[in-house]
Amino acid sequence: MADEMIFEIEDGVLVKYNGGEVAVVPEGVERIGAYSFIGNDTVRKVVIPSGVTCIEQQAFRGCDSLSEVVLPSGLEAIERFAFCSCGQLKDITIPETVTEIGNSAFRGCDLISGVSLPKGLKRLGESAFSDCRSLESAVVSGTVGVIRKRTFSGCRAMKELTFGEGITLIDDYAFECCSSLEEAKLPDSVNAIGHFAFRGCSSLVKAIVPESVEHIGSGAFENTPIVSKCADDAVVLGNGVLVKWCCEAENISAPVGVRVIGENAFSSLSQLKSVSLPETVVEISDLAFEKCIELETVILPQSLKIIGDRAFVDCTSLAGIKLPGNVKRIGSDAFYNTMLLESHNEDTVILDSKYLIRCSVNSESFTVPDGVVLIADNAFAGAVGVQEIIFAPTVKYIGNNAFRWLGSLKKAVIPDSVESIGSDAFMACTDLDVTLSMKGKTLGNSVFPSTSRVTFVCGEKRFTVRLEDALSGNDPIALFAQCPCADSFCAISSLNEKVPAAVCFTDDIKECDEFLDENIADALCYAVISDDMPLLTALLETDKADATSLDKAIDRSMSDDALEFRVKLMDKKRLLLNGKSLDSVIDDMFSI
Repeated sequence: MADEMIFEIEDGVLVKYNGGEVAVVPEGVERIGAYSFIGNDTVRKVVIPSGVTCIEQQAFRGCDSLSEVVLPSGLEAIERFAFCSCGQLKDITIPETVTEIGNSAFRGCDLISGVSLPKGLKRLGESAFSDCRSLESAVVSGTVGVIRKRTFSGCRAMKELTFGEGITLIDDYAFECCSSLEEAKLPDSVNAIGHFAFRGCSSLVKAIVPESVEHIGSGAFENTPIVSKCADDAVVLGNGVLVKWCCEAENISAPVGVRVIGENAFSSLSQLKSVSLPETVVEISDLAFEKCIELETVILPQSLKIIGDRAFVDCTSLAGIKLPGNVKRIGSDAFYNTMLLESHNEDTVILDSKYLIRCSVNSESFTVPDGVVLIADNAFAGAVGVQEIIFAPTVKYIGNNAFRWLGSLKKAVIPDSVESIGSDAFMACTDLDVTLSMKGKTLGNSVFPSTSRVTFVCGEKRFTVRLEDALSGNDPIALFAQCPCADSFCAISSLNEKVPAAVCFTDDIKECDEFLDENIADALCYAVISDDMPLLTALLETDKADATSLDKAIDRSMSDDALEFRVKLMDKKRLLLNGKSLDSVIDDMFSI
């Protein structure tokens, strides 16, 4: 009875602790419930029994006196804020069975001095150990994959970091202000470092960044000796990423071997007038040259493929630039507030007759001029009222958000020449009717929005779907349209995508034929609901519908007041009934 007063337990979940300094959780408890100890300033030690698999969110948050916790083998999850702000909690042993540590789980645990994360850990949440000011060492297993945002930020005593192979990303602010950290050795599996990842690591004199790293975010090593005490003109890390140009000069030639001009790498160099990039450069990242107000001349290499968002923003003296012939992406506002654009007063700005940077026309239809190869990110943000886009057969690349703001856009036929369509390219165009072939195309995230109609062209075949969700390149319907086969068809789950695909390939793919055999009634009803007469006609021509399935579809057409569909369905039923008249069919249906 005493235990029942101290421990409130419901269905194996400890929901409230009412006891003193030492809490020995009873056997049989399976979860330490959310908020069960929150704000308890009395408890000093907690012993958790085997059988507990989860410590739920904020279970021990703000337990100011808690200095010792015994975690059991078998524990699987420590949820968000579970031990946040437990200022007296000392070293804690995390069992090898733990696979998840949630956001801010140990944030602000000032006395933890070292942590070794389990080899089977799959997720380490954002800010999981941030502001643990006594934390001197951390061993992070490779199975976590990502060191998330602010995971160890503010760990001012951090001196030693050990990473396991398998980590692919050091995210934004991950180790910001770890001011005692002198060396960071990243594993070969890492391919990207986020914004301000090591900013304020004021003792960091050495970073071993493998050649696998192709992207380093802005300010990743800001306020570190790596940048502030650089003896060379430039800091180049990873696979040729120029992180920062370290000296003022009027004329600069970036070193051979540089592949990527990093974010903000040359920003605000007040004396810079001309820059020449070597033939090894393939990318100029976001904001790379922002606010270089004296910059007049930029010599770009033929190897260049990408110019990032606002790459030359506020370079007010930049009046001309020769773009190489192989650029595949020009980011949003890449040349905003430069003389280069001010010299173009037209509604449509096309550089070198190939790169459509801006279009602000106010017409119902717009034809992309012949010769245009690339449409830049956000290019049509100022085009109000455009309902139809006609693409030139020369267009290869459509940028991110290129037509996102055209809510009135209703029709677009994507030519075969297009190789890639960027993320969110048509996102606000919810009433869009678009036609494209997936062959040879790369689609970004959420290219076409839900409710839009997409007609996929597969050689001589074509089928139209009404999207339920935004279409991306890795969606099942896109993968099927790219390579129609039994496996890709079976991966489609949405009825309004599966039915048109099955009708189109019922003669070629056995699984499509079998699907229609089994689901003909639902398929007919879908055609009625979607107001798709060509689809209904195609379904009826398969001769798969029997009287029962036709009756179901007829009922649906009556409830939707779809007279044309009802007549079509009833006529099919009449033929099925060996020529019985339509009037007889109607009499049969409505007789009392």
